[in-house]
Amino acid sequence: MKVIGFYENRNIRKLKNQYALAEENATKIIANKDINKKAIIILGSLLYIQNTCVYAAESGVMTSMDNLGFKLLETMQWIGRWVCIAMCIKEIIQTALQGGRTKDIGSIFMKYIIIFGSLLLIPKVFMELPAYINN
Repeated sequence: MKVIGFYENRNIRKLKNQYALAEENATKIIANKDINKKAIIILGSLLYIQNTCVYAAESGVMTSMDNLGFKLLETMQWIGRWVCIAMCIKEIIQTALQGGRTKDIGSIFMKYIIIFGSLLLIPKVFMELPAYINN
């Protein structure tokens, strides 16, 4: 009986510590305006994506972990697309204001195309790789 009580007390202590850590981090996020804005954007994006469903699997059966992974991947790609667009435009404007040439703008554009392309290509490679290795 004492072992169960000790185990339960240890779990309760662990939960209290986790709660205190979460409360401390939440206080830091609320206090810092920059982190607060980023957290709101990320949480808003996740809530927006939550309503979309992803139906993709060769066997037709998708586990909840796959579903969560696809939602997370879609969110990261969505955020990555807009970050690439904003950074590309920002860098092009900076180059134009500094008197850059057309070649410079083309290389900036291609850099962000490659970055965004890799965000889309890497998951496809990881999904196709097991089938390639097994065959």
